Amino acid sequence: MSERKVVNKYYPPDFDPAKIPRRSQQQQQIKVRYMLPMSIRCGTCGSYIYKGTKFNSRQEKLIGDETTYLGIIPIFRFYIKCPHCCAEIAIKTDPQQSDYVVEAGARRNFEPHAAAAAQDEVGDAMETSKRQTEILSALDELKSMKSRRAHLRVDSMLEALQPLPLEEEDKQQLDIFQRSRRSCRQHAHVTVDDSMQQPYVFQRSPHELHKKRKPTYYHLTTVPKKKPPKTQEIKSNGLILLCQQYDQEA
Repeated sequence: MSERKVVNKYYPPDFDPAKIPRRSQQQQQIKVRYMLPMSIRCGTCGSYIYKGTKFNSRQEKLIGDETTYLGIIPIFRFYIKCPHCCAEIAIKTDPQQSDYVVEAGARRNFEPHAAAAAQDEVGDAMETSKRQTEILSALDELKSMKSRRAHLRVDSMLEALQPLPLEEEDKQQLDIFQRSRRSCRQHAHVTVDDSMQQPYVFQRSPHELHKKRKPTYYHLTTVPKKKPPKTQEIKSNGLILLCQQYDQEA
């Protein structure tokens, strides 16, 4: 009885390893645990498979022209089975959009947040274009200012900054003096006219003079003060009467 696990192998004398045919290189697939990145609908049974569902999938690298994106990032394909009808579904990675693409066996559901994100990207692109145009216009203005300053010379700037000649200064002083004299004359004329006028006296009309003043609430509410009695006069009158009576009795 031969051994089950042979250690030594027999090679015949006419053995040529170059004549052994090589096996065809099969496409390498790896079994991985895969979580569904989006919600889909099965094309066979019509059941919905929601985002986050886990599968035992087969992963393979694409072979052909579109194996990589930009020659650096590889593209992979995943095979999963529908949990209701066991139909095979193929999903491929999309590095350009940072997303996945359903190739066969199912259809991707509508996702409103993806549309909103696309609109935001369009708005951001418009804002960036506006900023770029503003930056370019500012650069053009700076270039034009630099070109203007390049044509200027130091001599011309000094000539422009030099003081005016003496004749022009004298003319300016004469103009200022004449204006001051005119203003003084006008002021004196106004004062003379004011002195010639008679002072205005405010007089009331006869109707206002004869008009009686109506009593106010204050006058109606006030009570006149009572005068104190004249006790001294009463006392003096009593003494006089007593003296007269005394004289008559005597």
